[in-house]
Amino acid sequence: MPGQHPVWGFTNCLYSLVQERVFAPAVLCQSLPSHPACRRANDAAAGPFGLGRRRPSAWHRCAALAGFLAGFAALSPVQAGDIQIVIDRGSDSVEVYMAMNAATMSDAFGLPPDLLADERGLVDIEPLRQGTWDIGDALLRNVETRLGDDPTRFEAMSLMVHPAERPLPLDTPIDGMIAIAVCTVPTPETPPSLDDLRAYVGFIAYPVDPDQVVSFTLPAAGRAMLDVTVRDYHKGRLLAASQHKIADGGTLTIVTAGAPSPWLGFALVAGLGLSGLGATLALVRHRRRSALRGPNIDA
Repeated sequence: MPGQHPVWGFTNCLYSLVQERVFAPAVLCQSLPSHPACRRANDAAAGPFGLGRRRPSAWHRCAALAGFLAGFAALSPVQAGDIQIVIDRGSDSVEVYMAMNAATMSDAFGLPPDLLADERGLVDIEPLRQGTWDIGDALLRNVETRLGDDPTRFEAMSLMVHPAERPLPLDTPIDGMIAIAVCTVPTPETPPSLDDLRAYVGFIAYPVDPDQVVSFTLPAAGRAMLDVTVRDYHKGRLLAASQHKIADGGTLTIVTAGAPSPWLGFALVAGLGLSGLGATLALVRHRRRSALRGPNIDA
């Protein structure tokens, strides 16, 4: 089905297979469909999703709920915070993409406001089209950046600002590449303020050991606690998604889970499949019992 998540499609496929191969041969009274008792027995087995008219037991409901929760947990996204960060670890590089309100760059990173805005706090978009990597470099000037225990320089690739009321997604490295490469802000008649814009910036460290812990220590600026969301990738494959709270002058530490094992995806699909299979077998078992509980047929 278009737009259907593969987890749900896989579970539906399991249900169809089990219903066809397990339940159908076991239905009673196939040879006597017109007998009143058989009609009542088969009618009891009919109903939405084969649940029949009898309520499923607590065990059946728990099994079905477990299958649903397993799929739901795999699909639940991490909520965006004050700062969104996507990390992509390559063979010998680490790329970092960040998204935040443009004013947060000054409040949290200590970026001089006049690099983006004039004395009125308004942003002239046109000069930004000439290149913004110098602003990106300035963003980390007061930030201590490390890979493992070693101070590491992250070089800015680009910085773009987009309308805050129409933010671009930042969930994957591809999102980050697009956000820092494509400008969606036309030159307005009235210059926007920093609060009207959302900034996207990309950095790269190369050549480095990509499996090291990444840490950013922000300057003390008398600001409030920051909510930071992180999505950590290895060559485009998601390793982990996490949420952090960073105090004023605090350090964000991102510990890599290591390169994903080729068995990880198989184990996840197999686990979800077994959960779905357990729920499906519970439904089939209930339907079969419903069919078997018809009145006795006198010879």
